[in-house]
Amino acid sequence: MSNSTAKKVFSPLITNTNTLKLYFGQTTTQDKDTNNWSSPEKSTDLIDFESVFRFTYGKFVDPFASARVESFFTDLRDPNDTFYANPVTFTESFGVARAFIKEEHKEWVSRIGFGIREHVDRNVIDPVTFDRSTKTSTDGGIEFVNDYKSPLAGNRLTVSSKLIIFQALANSKADDLKGKPGEDYWKAPDVNWENIFTANITKYLIVSFYTQLLYDKQISRGGRFKQTLGLGVAYNIVKDEERQRVTEKAKEVAEERLLDLLIPGSALEDQSEVSLNRDSNYIVSDVLYQDREGVGHEIPKEDEKEQASLKSTREKFRKLLREGKLEKRIVDIEMVKPMHAHMQILGPQGFGEIEGQIKEMFQNMLPKQKELRKMTVEDARKVLIQEAQEGLIEFEQVSQLAIRRAEQTGVVFLDEVDKICGSEAPGRGPDVSREGVQRDLLPVVEGSTVSTKYGPVRTDHILFIASGAFHHSKPSDLMPEFQGRFPIRVELKSLTPADFERILTEPKNALVKQYQELLKTEGVEVIFKDDAIAEIARLTAEVNSRTENIGARRLHTLLEKLLEEISYSAHMRKGERVEIDKQYVETRLANIVEDVDLSRFIL
Repeated sequence: MSNSTAKKVFSPLITNTNTLKLYFGQTTTQDKDTNNWSSPEKSTDLIDFESVFRFTYGKFVDPFASARVESFFTDLRDPNDTFYANPVTFTESFGVARAFIKEEHKEWVSRIGFGIREHVDRNVIDPVTFDRSTKTSTDGGIEFVNDYKSPLAGNRLTVSSKLIIFQALANSKADDLKGKPGEDYWKAPDVNWENIFTANITKYLIVSFYTQLLYDKQISRGGRFKQTLGLGVAYNIVKDEERQRVTEKAKEVAEERLLDLLIPGSALEDQSEVSLNRDSNYIVSDVLYQDREGVGHEIPKEDEKEQASLKSTREKFRKLLREGKLEKRIVDIEMVKPMHAHMQILGPQGFGEIEGQIKEMFQNMLPKQKELRKMTVEDARKVLIQEAQEGLIEFEQVSQLAIRRAEQTGVVFLDEVDKICGSEAPGRGPDVSREGVQRDLLPVVEGSTVSTKYGPVRTDHILFIASGAFHHSKPSDLMPEFQGRFPIRVELKSLTPADFERILTEPKNALVKQYQELLKTEGVEVIFKDDAIAEIARLTAEVNSRTENIGARRLHTLLEKLLEEISYSAHMRKGERVEIDKQYVETRLANIVEDVDLSRFIL
């Protein structure tokens, strides 16, 4: 899966935005007559390129012109059509656009105008002779496009949404593909709704999820729903290791650049033209400096004596810099403005390398834009170290090393595998959609080549571990082929009171520590005695044995009920010290635990 965007500013009035999408995922289709959705068809690829020219005049709306091409292999019922069908749609439109939100990480732009769509469909007439037929159609009408992008959950999750509605007003009558021009069916608008969710799960894990809901009369008489999941792990781990390897060299480079800013003209080699405003802490980009009377003077060319003096001054500043005495000095550093592009993919074979080439092409095609940023020396050092690290790392070698590690030492954990078991409820046939997930996972587990952003990865030697509760199903409900790929089976035992005690105390962010820190924000100090921890663990195991065994999740509800009174009155108990012992735990929880019906709902 890939979604790459490149912007180019031709002038203050004209902006060009190019968007390339490459996806590979499951597609379901809707029957027009019954409105029922089919089970997920086999994976389908999508290539989508759009170029938008927007003319900004500072008015309420701005004129625009756009062109878009979309091509993909459809999942039709006929196996021959499934293999050979390759429809292509060209859309040219022009009209007006309005930016409702235009921020660095948040954007909402709407466009409306007149559009012309040309659809080309190539099919096989005779599977034996491979004779092909090509049909075309042209529609003209009103097109509405809504683009929205926003960060969520503290910038850890980004959602990008695109809604396209096309209402045909005129269409070619001779070569319509799916019906007669007189049908009411052709009066309905076409809808294309795409959503991309990108989440930074951990420092090393990035997950992207793409969905597309499509109603297009030229493609399918019903709806089509596509979903794609992308995952990136190993590359970031190796990349971080490479950053650590070049950290010391990067610190040296960053230190020299900071000294260049603090002492203009002191570098031995050609440096950027910078000067120091002597009456302030600001470093400004100029070849002049201001004296106390505000008169500008050109920096003179240093002779050997002055060069030696500057070198001595540079060493004095280096000492102050290393001692941390210049951390609050403000400097202006020139930085390359990052291009708005991101790519996270899980695509078909052979697309990974093409993906990287396309991204590199966009980056090289557009001019590098620079901007000045004001920041303290402390913050500037972090930015300059990161820039130096990026310049010192050989990313091609990082990619190859990451792929080798993933192939030789990679581990993939498939959790909740019991949820993809087929249902055997009376009166129902096999659950095709769940078995479809097993069929999709089967070649990956068996060993195949998966294309990624960094190149093809073979899964032959990757260790796959699957787990599931199997409360309402059993491992034998899985497909025989899927069962055979997991020959080693282990049954896990239920958690004991001793296990719960360790869970409550040993982890860095254990539940007990979380509640202590939470109440500390209200000025309440909570102390848990050892006998209280043991009693909580015993009651957790007892409730799990009487009701559904949900493992350590039970600790959340027990602790919440235990500290309920303290939590609600914390604002009135500021400065107090509360000790939780065994007697307190029994007083708050014993009656609820003994009542099976009550504990079933509360705990």
